[in-house]
Order: sequence, then C-alpha cells, then structure tokens
Amino acid sequence: MAKIEDLKQLSILGVADSLGMELERKGSQTYSWKKHDSFVINTSGNYYNWFSRSTGGDVLSMVQVVRKEQTGQDITFKEAKHFLEEGNFDAVDLEKEAEREPFSYYLQPYETDFSEARQYLKEERKLSDKTIDFFIDKGVVTQAKKKSGDIFEPVIVFKSLDRQNDVVGASLQGIRKNNDLYTRGRLKQIMRASDGMTGMHVDIGTPKRLVFAEAPIDLMSYYELHQDTLQDVRLVAMDGLKESTVSRHVAELLSEIGE
Repeated sequence: MAKIEDLKQLSILGVADSLGMELERKGSQTYSWKKHDSFVINTSGNYYNWFSRSTGGDVLSMVQVVRKEQTGQDITFKEAKHFLEEGNFDAVDLEKEAEREPFSYYLQPYETDFSEARQYLKEERKLSDKTIDFFIDKGVVTQAKKKSGDIFEPVIVFKSLDRQNDVVGASLQGIRKNNDLYTRGRLKQIMRASDGMTGMHVDIGTPKRLVFAEAPIDLMSYYELHQDTLQDVRLVAMDGLKESTVSRHVAELLSEIGE
C-alpha cells in the first residue's frame, strides 16, 4: 500500500492524462483543462487550481474533483487513493519540469547590520520599528551589500522562504539614490533564478485566509495599517501581479486546512 506522501509526488500531468483530461499549454509550467479553462495545472509545484470554483490542491484532491465533474458522483479520499495506487504513473521530477537553474542566495556572506535599511523604511516608507522588527523576526527581511557596476551598495533583501525556511528567491530594494545608475533612482531587482511563485510571505497564527500585495514594502505597509486586527492569515508579496503566485498559495493553503 502506497504512502500518501508518495502518491502526492506522482506526475500531475500523468494523472490528468489518466483521467482523460484534454489539456492546453498556457506557459512553460502551466496547463489548462480545455473543458474548463479556469482549471489550471502547475507542473512546477505539482498541483492544480480551479479558479472559478475557488478550489485547488494536490493530485489526490484533483482525482476527487475531476471524477465528480465527470460522473456527477462524489469520490471519497479512499477511492481517489485507490485510483492512484492502481494507476501507472511516473514520479514527477520537479527540477526537470521547471527547466531552470537552481537559485543561489549569494548575498548570505554579505549581510550586514540593518541600521541603514531601518532608517530608509522609517523615513521614506513611514514604517514603524514594530512593523520592521516583525518582518525581521520572521526571517524575511535583511540588509546586504551588493555589487552594482563598480560600486558596492547597501540593499534591502526581501526573502522568499520554502516550508523548510530555505531561501528560494529574493527581491532587492536599493537604499541610496543613484540617478546615474537607475532610471527610478534606486535599484529594484529580483535575484536571478528566484522561485517566481513563492514570494515573500509570513504567517500570523494558523492561516485560514490569504492577503496579497504587489510588492514586499506594500505588504509591510498593509501590516502597519492592520496589524491589530490580523489573525490566522498568510500575507504574501507577489513581486508584481502574478496569477501563478496566487495559485500556488491558494493550493497550498487549501491543502493545509484539508479542503
């Protein structure tokens, strides 16, 4: 009898094929079900999201949802598990599916005292020490020195962490103005090979809902304004308006709360 965690690693594309789902490629890592174009499969994370029905999750959940759509009958978790145990699927190779170089957090040795970043966030962004310390304590914000051209400059690093608290991506915000080097005055950059679907995120309590912001400092500002009323929520910065980031976190949260 297969373990649940092993079944969850089966290729979601292989499972979809076994379910008779006709898929259409939408991006390098995403496919939609032609019958329902809001049903999106993401091969990088090996999960699906059905946006129009606010549901998503792993391959076990997908078997239950798709079979019910196809037959009109509810499928139990045990029946979905049996379907996967009886099938002939390959385990998903996430690195092969992603087809991208691994992320390297090369700024680790160059992390420095946070004083200049703190001054910028307080004076320019009007954030309080309490808010700044909250994100520092969560391990998602730090200051580092980065080489830009022929100079080294201080930057704020907003980290994307996985479930093991490993850094899988980061975005950088310059602190000092340099109009000769940057059209917007300060550096704004996503580190090379960052996981584009994770984003800087923090949990307050046991998350039951999600709040998304376009950028990390926007998320910090939201926390500044609403911190006294926030409970059981995951705050996520997308580094842009990214459907893939929303899909990833919705699917993960639904899996965590067992829906």
